[in-house]
Amino acid sequence: MELIAGEIHKVKAYPKLAQFPGFVDAKATHKWLDSLTFDERAAVAKVLESKRVQKIDGVPNLTRMLNAVRETGFNGVNLGDSLMALELTGERVQFREEGIPLHPDYEMGLKGKAVGNFSQPINWNILLEDKFKELGKPINAFNVDRIGPLVDITQEMADKAALVEGLQTPTAALASMAAALSGNWSDTQTAVNKGGVSPKMVEDAIKASPAQATLTKYTAKDISSGAKDGSLVFHRLGQSEAYFGIAKGYNYKDVYGFDHPDMTENETALVGVVNNTQGASGLGPAQVLRAIELGVTSLDAFSVISDKHPSGFLPEFYGIFGFEKVGEVAFDEQYYSPNEIADLKAGWKANGWDESSGYPPVAIMKWRGKESERSDATVKFIGKDYNSSDWSNLDGETSQSIESATQQAAGQKEALPAGL
Repeated sequence: MELIAGEIHKVKAYPKLAQFPGFVDAKATHKWLDSLTFDERAAVAKVLESKRVQKIDGVPNLTRMLNAVRETGFNGVNLGDSLMALELTGERVQFREEGIPLHPDYEMGLKGKAVGNFSQPINWNILLEDKFKELGKPINAFNVDRIGPLVDITQEMADKAALVEGLQTPTAALASMAAALSGNWSDTQTAVNKGGVSPKMVEDAIKASPAQATLTKYTAKDISSGAKDGSLVFHRLGQSEAYFGIAKGYNYKDVYGFDHPDMTENETALVGVVNNTQGASGLGPAQVLRAIELGVTSLDAFSVISDKHPSGFLPEFYGIFGFEKVGEVAFDEQYYSPNEIADLKAGWKANGWDESSGYPPVAIMKWRGKESERSDATVKFIGKDYNSSDWSNLDGETSQSIESATQQAAGQKEALPAGL
């Protein structure tokens, strides 16, 4: 901890950081943090997320820290989302002169009145769609800065916002998302300035995942290299923080020493499933269905047994989409640090795991669906309740509807996704 304090003291651009009291007196630390401006806090955050500090054993990922202390009322809100509609007069107000309580960072504001709050955050890509069309640029965060800060709300925008506000249930949200975001997936094989996903962004998402300990620690270098030859490609859903990877040429015998007559040496595996989207924990079905459309044949996941899920939550969940467990690999402590094992246990216990039952094994699963069903998997799955054997020949657990699948994903306090 002395190293962290020393790194904060070194930031010369903000003299107040030299007054950092350290971590011994928690009250003094909190008081000091509360006195900082946004920029000063950002400088502290930059120190905490630096490679030098992140290498210290026990230092948590910054994004995970921020998510843990985020006010729940802002879950699901992304940078740039609209929370309320304002009618501005354009008249500037000096806070000090008007006797308005001072803000640590802003000395003035604009006069106006609140028209109303949106019941659901309205993403900036809805409000800025016309502006993007004028620019002739793809709708992505890379191009947001090219658009001015003020946008006139048209009736069309209001109508689209009303549709988003109407998403009351996981089923409605996923169905609408599938229609609205059809084709709105980006990947690491596309250049960032053309709407693609940065390998560093994926690496950061893996590190920030609550299930980080269960995931393969793919680096930006690994992801960039895999994107070039197609052996490892990550995909992102819209502007969410939901990602998944597809690894080609995957051999479970090489990875786990696992051999089974149905598993080839050239599987197309679902790996690195991550959803860090705050307030939107039910995106799992969309990720799995998209992976199926792209040719995934297998996956691996911890089989965390509980009273609610006697066969393990993830095996049951993936079973809904036609994956069948073909075997298990015993948990091996040597691949995890003490901190990682503590994280694993905390996540498992939050989902009903009893430590007396022993460490959960890794379930190896094979997709049993028909190749002819791949191309429009999402549409087919959303369009009907799957109580047939079109997707698999498994038992009744797999014949659950889209609502059941979505609610399972949303109901897990901490999903432990495929890809170790």
